[in-house]
Amino acid sequence: MNVALAEAAPAFARDVLRDGLAALQEARLTVTGSCMAPAVCPGDVVTLVATSRRPPRLGDVVLADAAEGLRLHRLVWISARGCRTKADRAPTWDPVLSGTEVLATVTELRRGSVVKDPRSAGWALRSLVAVAFAYARAGAAALRGR
Repeated sequence: MNVALAEAAPAFARDVLRDGLAALQEARLTVTGSCMAPAVCPGDVVTLVATSRRPPRLGDVVLADAAEGLRLHRLVWISARGCRTKADRAPTWDPVLSGTEVLATVTELRRGSVVKDPRSAGWALRSLVAVAFAYARAGAAALRGR
């Protein structure tokens, strides 16, 4: 029986991914969401490596197990207290994650027959600049509201 993780119960999908990443060198998943487009688009196939085998670095696209469910976002902040991720198309960062909530690092992205590097300094910078502008707009709106 074949079960698509996108259609499976969230807890089941998390368990399958955790077990698979612990047992295998790498796993491949097909992307379904568009929050990382155009860097990572629906239909792209990503190669995931467990964080125990390939620790994530700033700017990497990672698979995180957050309260909202599994998400493939860019790692934009790392500290001793945890880390933060962000979708490239989102104006703000995701909530703080513990180290155990980051399951895997994307090491390769396939779009059709083209193989791409998901770790792009340009996309990481663009993502961080979008956050800065979002906070600036929110601050300006708050000042106007006083």
